[in-house]
This record gives sequence, C-alpha cells and structure tokens, in this order.
Amino acid sequence: MHTTLRGFTRFTPVATALAALRQACGERSPAEVSVPLAHALGRRAAKSVCNARPCPPTPAARYDGWATSAECTAGASPYNPMALGGQPVESGRSLPPASNVVIPLSALDWEGPTPWVQQEFAPGEGVIPAGGWLGEDAPLVQTGERLNGRHLALLHASGRDEIPVLPPLRVTLLPGSGVAAAGLAWMAARLTAHPDVHLEQAKVPHDEGRHYSDALRTAAPDSDLMVILGGSGWGASDHAAGALIAAGTCACHGLALQPGESAGVGHVGDTPVILCPGAPLAALAVEAVLIRPALAHLAGAPVPGPDRTVRLTGKITASVGVTTYTRLRITGDQATPLPTDHGLRLGSLADSNGYTVIPAESEGYSAGHTLTVFRDEV
Repeated sequence: MHTTLRGFTRFTPVATALAALRQACGERSPAEVSVPLAHALGRRAAKSVCNARPCPPTPAARYDGWATSAECTAGASPYNPMALGGQPVESGRSLPPASNVVIPLSALDWEGPTPWVQQEFAPGEGVIPAGGWLGEDAPLVQTGERLNGRHLALLHASGRDEIPVLPPLRVTLLPGSGVAAAGLAWMAARLTAHPDVHLEQAKVPHDEGRHYSDALRTAAPDSDLMVILGGSGWGASDHAAGALIAAGTCACHGLALQPGESAGVGHVGDTPVILCPGAPLAALAVEAVLIRPALAHLAGAPVPGPDRTVRLTGKITASVGVTTYTRLRITGDQATPLPTDHGLRLGSLADSNGYTVIPAESEGYSAGHTLTVFRDEV
C-alpha cells in the first residue's frame, strides 16, 4: 500500500467529524454483567436499583442501651426512681417485643441486676423506626451512575450482594508508523486511566501497509473503539488512512484542528476508528476533542466538561474556522498558555497541568480573560 504525497486540500470542521464519529459509534445496548459489591466500585450501573425492603425491617436501637416500654418510666423522677423491665440492646439491633424506647446507658442506675431510671422517656426515644434508614422503594442508584462508596453502603444495607453493571469498553490501540514505544505506552496509560476502558494493544508489522488493514479487520469484531496512533499524515510510510479505507470507511481525514490536523474518523464494520497523529501535542488534542467524547458516547455518559475557572496570564491566538487546543500551566487561579505549534518541547508539555479547547468561531482570548478549563496532568 502506497500513500501519495499530496497533503490535505481541505479540512473538515471538528463538529462534522464528531457527528460522523457519533454515527459510527451508533446506539448500543451492551449486555449487563452482575458483579459482587466488593468489585463494583467505580463501575457504571446498568440499571436503576431501588430498595426492595424497609431498612431496618423492624424498629431498631439508635444506640447501645436498655430496651423497654416507655410506660415503665411513667412518673420516674429523682424522688421517685423506677425499676425497669426489658433487656439490653446493641445499636442497630431490632427491639425485643413490647419495647418502644431505648434508654441510654448513661441514664441508668443499678441496684444489683436491676436498672433504675430517674426520668420519664417518651415512646420512640432512641428508636430507629422501620424504614428509618431506607424506605421501601427508595432509589439506591440510577442507570449509568458511577458507583461510589455511598452507593455500595446503601446497596449493602438493602441486603444486596451484587449489582448489574455495564461491561468495560473494549478499546484497541494500534501503532502507526514512526511511533516510538514510549509514545505508545504513554497513550496506552492515558486510555487505561479512563475508568470504563479495557485496553488491548495490537501488534502490526511496519514493513507493509496491508498489515494495517488486516489488523483493523481482525480487531474490529472484538472492539468498541479502535485508535491508530501515528501514521495519519501523507508521508510515504503513513498507512493509517489508506488502511482504514481498505478495511472499512474513512468518513473524514484532515480536520480543522490545531494541532492535530492529520486526524481522521471512520469505521470498520460497526466499530468506530479514530486516526490519531503520533506527535504528543497533536495526540493530546485528538484525545480531548475526539477520543473522550467517543468513550462517553459509547458508555452512555455525558461528555466531561471543564472544571476549573482561571484567569489567563497571556494571550491565546486562534484562527476562525479552526478548533484550537492549548495546553496550560495552572497555578492557583491563574493559567499560563503554552505554544500551540508542534515545536512545544516535551519538557514544557510535561510541566503543563491543564488545557482549553477554543471553538472554531473564536479568535482566541486576551491576557486577563477568565474562562473555565480542564485540569489534566500529562
């Protein structure tokens, strides 16, 4: 397979590429799997779960104390202490029959084995009513929510041992031409940091371009998304776009994205494919504007938005019609923009800890401008 050195004659807007990518991702209903609660932290719930029974199922003790009937304390005072019937009860335990109050241990006086009180207690004091923790049909988790410690505690309290979750997304990373092992490992680490991703790395011989299309056909049936890192340009050894055309469909190649203009989108069968440049800064741009939205769409989750408001210490220049990705060095509530060209040194890239994506309709931002940005350690 030979790639002609012709370059790009036009660039596809990022919004158009995203629409093509969403179409390639399609509307999917992945089969749910049930996992024990001990293995569910961080997974996404496959369906909404409601409490099936009141918790506690019967009135229970709010604290360690003495369970008895409130009537036994009627008329009790320092001048008229009352002996109590009943029995001790531990916090959270069901009350014994005929008990409707739990007296704290600090309020008891003892004469031999019999407790006495010097004050009256009303029915319900020290008692958790049935359903006081969780009412019947109370919502525990919603479809698509990422399970955290609070969810797991509620599920455990409701008597559940497991929960249906969505399976992880199967992402295949293929090395394009000219990508160093370190660059491949770096992108693999960023992809696996996504909580919904199970990553596979395909090995592709670099001697002939046809191996790329064969690798795409082989990986597609077992992948929810394929990413080719590197080889997305028009160099003599850049086979990514040609391989995608040979194996499936290339919806667009060459985006109005700076950096990252050699990116592309397509599909092999029902599996979406993203062509990602191998240059680190361009790869970060494509990850932000294409890969992350694709993963969110496939997971049925909202696309994460910016999460930090800062004031720029320098100007960011952008061209109308081009989506611009800019790395930032964030310190407190200020952010210093770094160069957006391919000459950004790796040392400077590693020092950055955030980014912003300037929409195509903007000419950029002046120094002192306040905007909301993404925190992101490289």
